[in-house]
Amino acid sequence: MTDLAIDKDTNDLVFSSDGFLSLTTDAQALAQRLDIRLAMVRETYFLNLDFGVPYYTEIFRKGVTKLFLDSVYIDEIYSTPGVGAITSYKSTFDTKERSYSAKFTVTYNGATVEVSI
Repeated sequence: MTDLAIDKDTNDLVFSSDGFLSLTTDAQALAQRLDIRLAMVRETYFLNLDFGVPYYTEIFRKGVTKLFLDSVYIDEIYSTPGVGAITSYKSTFDTKERSYSAKFTVTYNGATVEVSI
């Protein structure tokens, strides 16, 4: 599985120095797909309303716990094509700041892919 490379900072396509589009390796493609899927708000992509994380319906509400957030993100990770298994998952949830971050490792065809959100 290869894909067009996307710059994480600008979300633009990456071009090589000679002007050609850059491609990803299999592991990079999976990490890129996970980044895109976990950043996408569900029901906003008109071609697939089930794509993305249900931020408005499940996450942006009062009383959400870290355990619940972990389960939502883990479900989304497993629903991404190519993910074999989650080998590690560490997350933090600051209730005062209402911020959540996670760092996880997944397997893909024997290779490991590390992603941070």
